[in-house]
Amino acid sequence: MNKIDLETEEINITPLVDVFIILMTIFIALSVLYKKTNIHHEKINTPEINKENIFTQDKKSNYLFIYKNLNIKINNHLYSYKKFLKLKNITFDKKHQEIIIVADENIKYKYIINIMSKLNDLKYKNINLELRIGD
Repeated sequence: MNKIDLETEEINITPLVDVFIILMTIFIALSVLYKKTNIHHEKINTPEINKENIFTQDKKSNYLFIYKNLNIKINNHLYSYKKFLKLKNITFDKKHQEIIIVADENIKYKYIINIMSKLNDLKYKNINLELRIGD
């Protein structure tokens, strides 16, 4: 290289500055949008569970218990899961129409949903679910 070539060579930084400005614009816009829409960082306080007093029966409600082995207890009558699904009628002790399903936490939801569907087919509409923890 001769002396003339060294003096005329320059680095053109215009494209680099253009790219930098575009990237900065994108980052600023994204950070503003992120701050406006970010609702996931709020701490949600969940209630503490006292395992000793976790379950108390309400005198007005009807209860259906589902155990780990899929036995179902209604009014001191015990049914297997398959037998329960074949029932044509279920009579609860209390005239109150609310039914609370008390299920073990380890039961798969497909079984619980099938039981709820069966109760719905038998015209029971007010069905609630409670999970038993650690029994």
